[in-house]
Amino acid sequence: MQTEPMLRNYNGDVLVLSGDVPLLRKETIAKLISYHRESNAVGTILTALLDDPTGYGRILRNKTGIVTGIIEHKDATDDQRKVNEINSGIYIFDAKYLFEALQHINPHNVQNEYYLTDVFGYFWKHHLLFRLSLPMILTKFAVSIPWIS
Repeated sequence: MQTEPMLRNYNGDVLVLSGDVPLLRKETIAKLISYHRESNAVGTILTALLDDPTGYGRILRNKTGIVTGIIEHKDATDDQRKVNEINSGIYIFDAKYLFEALQHINPHNVQNEYYLTDVFGYFWKHHLLFRLSLPMILTKFAVSIPWIS
């Protein structure tokens, strides 16, 4: 929301990175951007599989594998906390749809905060295409992405 005035006339993709992902490789970012653009999605999320996902937001899917939401750990039920696919906090968005969706999010959650991930709920509700990349596999010492050689 804070960047909208600076990006108001920007027509392109917005890459959102978290500052606490030190093992992220430039090849991963390049693949994520390519995947996003090739799929013509309005938003793409890089997910990860963790043995212990405590503290991380979870990717929620229905029985057929379709993403139904993203929920923060503090807002999750006990069953949702059993999910080991997490939101990495790394996204790419079509700027137009990102700022449109941001106008419709609210802080109705346990922490009373605005969650960027709520834009994906907006996309889903309005039948806008969004994608999840193939999940990263996080190991003790490195990050590997199955689709990156």
